[in-house]
Amino acid sequence: MKKLLLGVIAFALIITSCNKYADDFKDLNAKMDALKAQVAGVATLSAGITTMQTQLTALTAAVAALPNPTASIATLGTNLTALTANVATLQTSLNTLATNVAAGKVTSDAAALVVAQLQTALTAAQADIVKILANTSMYVGNVSITSDAEVDFWTPKIAQLGMINGTLTVNTSAITKLAAMNLILKNVNAVIGGTTTGVDQVTITAATSGTNIDLSKLTSVVGNFTATGATGGVTQSILNISALTSVTGNFKLDFDGPYALPLLSSVGGTMVLTDHVASTTSGAVRSGTTTVNFPLVSVTGTLNAGTPNWPLATTVNVAGNITTFDAATATTVALRGSYTAGLVFNAPLATSVSIGAATAAGPITINAAVATSISLPNLTSAGAGNAIGITTSAVTCCCYRYRSSDTFFAKICYRSINFYYSEDGYFG
Repeated sequence: MKKLLLGVIAFALIITSCNKYADDFKDLNAKMDALKAQVAGVATLSAGITTMQTQLTALTAAVAALPNPTASIATLGTNLTALTANVATLQTSLNTLATNVAAGKVTSDAAALVVAQLQTALTAAQADIVKILANTSMYVGNVSITSDAEVDFWTPKIAQLGMINGTLTVNTSAITKLAAMNLILKNVNAVIGGTTTGVDQVTITAATSGTNIDLSKLTSVVGNFTATGATGGVTQSILNISALTSVTGNFKLDFDGPYALPLLSSVGGTMVLTDHVASTTSGAVRSGTTTVNFPLVSVTGTLNAGTPNWPLATTVNVAGNITTFDAATATTVALRGSYTAGLVFNAPLATSVSIGAATAAGPITINAAVATSISLPNLTSAGAGNAIGITTSAVTCCCYRYRSSDTFFAKICYRSINFYYSEDGYFG
């Protein structure tokens, strides 16, 4: 009997211990589930904050890159800066929470409450950025207008398209709603999509000579700009970009007839103005490149890969880094830029030549047989031992600047011209 009683007591103890362990495991599993939810909440919140910080950084950089910000753009920059500070505060709070959780200083319930509060604050910040962009006429994303359906899509969004933080693509080949298209385009002031390698932030294709494209309010492009006439005979006049002043990346035009942008002042990359030859072929009639006129532009990179040649252009006024220049029929030529390997200049019919470079790392050879005015007003250095050679028969005054404070070792080689030196430091 005694043994039986001891057995019953032992069995009861075993059952009680198992039940206690089961309760402990249940409690532990609940805590682990709470921890998993807490960690998942923190991870989601952290990813949201990181995404928003990336977006704000890109927007702020794009706005800061605009060369002539209006008052509304300046306000946008201020608002973005304030919002960036708010999001940074959220990140700091999240970091503090993570540290306290790791140190066991907060309970799961308290951590969950903080995560919920921070998520609410992040949602509010995301709503703020939507409101800021809506109030400053900025659209975030790429804009493509290549069909009537896309014209219909973007028409209700005209008010958002003052500034496009993305790319702009226009191709009129399949568009019949041209008036509606231009109502959209003439609202665009800037495209600030950035400089993604291999991507043009603005791509314009003019299909036919009767299809005008109105980008008359476009002043700035952060990134690359390319505009092309799709068929022979389409001239640049079909594309109204008369207000354009700045392109931070590469700039390319490919049209027949004259090239001219009197207000364009800055190209941060290369510049390409494709030469067109004259043609009378039916369906491909062209007058050729007759004028190149960019009187204010400064170009950081090369012009036409360093070797511009416009045999039909009668007037050339442009900038860019070059090594050779050819304009067989030009009567007036004005160039600006730098010549890292010197310059060979050929304009046999030019009567007026101005080369505005301040330095040249190699020899400068100017072939302008009938020139009456050849000017190098800014040249202070052509490199040690390098020659400046001018071949002409009619020049009466040829000037370049030479200051005694500069190091200028160039040889001066004139042939068949009058030569004189004056006390103001000019040779002619």
